[in-house]
Amino acid sequence: MEELGELDLNELVESGILLEANRRFFHPLGLSLSVEGDRLYIADDRSDLEGWIFTDLDQPDVVEKFNNVARMEASRFASRWDAVGYWIQPGPDRNGGVSST
Repeated sequence: MEELGELDLNELVESGILLEANRRFFHPLGLSLSVEGDRLYIADDRSDLEGWIFTDLDQPDVVEKFNNVARMEASRFASRWDAVGYWIQPGPDRNGGVSST
């Protein structure tokens, strides 16, 4: 079995993965996956029902991060779809079965 690599915190930030993890998942829940130096933590503001938002999505460095993640997804999409039949793994539906979305 191939040994797993490790994504360092700088690459997590610079690649746009952190931005997209926050934008798509953590921020709507009132959470923010955050990096300060060597520290990775989750900031919790779930009492704010609007959740976190980015105010600088039009900045060139943010656009590049967004586009970088889009390129990563595009390069993997067909292979993942062919192998497992979905991009995002379906979760359980409310009746205990598996959702198709």
